[in-house]
Amino acid sequence: MSGAARQGGGRPRSAKRMLGAALLAMHLFVVLFAMLTIFGLRLLEPLMVLVLGGGLGLLCLLAMVLIVARPGGSGYLLGWAAQALTIAAGFIAPGMFLVGAVFALIWGVGMYWGTRIDRERAAWEAGDSPEA
Repeated sequence: MSGAARQGGGRPRSAKRMLGAALLAMHLFVVLFAMLTIFGLRLLEPLMVLVLGGGLGLLCLLAMVLIVARPGGSGYLLGWAAQALTIAAGFIAPGMFLVGAVFALIWGVGMYWGTRIDRERAAWEAGDSPEA
């Protein structure tokens, strides 16, 4: 396997971890733009926008760090919580219902395919057929 697909210890990188971290990084941008929209439309007081949006952004960042640092840890659960809170932001800005649902769908698909890719890669490396 190429060096680009392996980590320092010679282990292949987890597709689920890479997808999770990348999706949460994109989610941070969604949170930032949602904060700017809610602030610009004056749907909440500026301090509330900063507290709620900053809290959701920190949750995304914490989940991303945990996914990268601790495989199989609570980062994925926090990622799901971030998706749910983004959907809940629709009670403040109704457009966030759609944006949150789309990101939750992308997150779910990413977690499914990342898990499947990792499982099939492990079976292939063990010499088994991934068709089981």
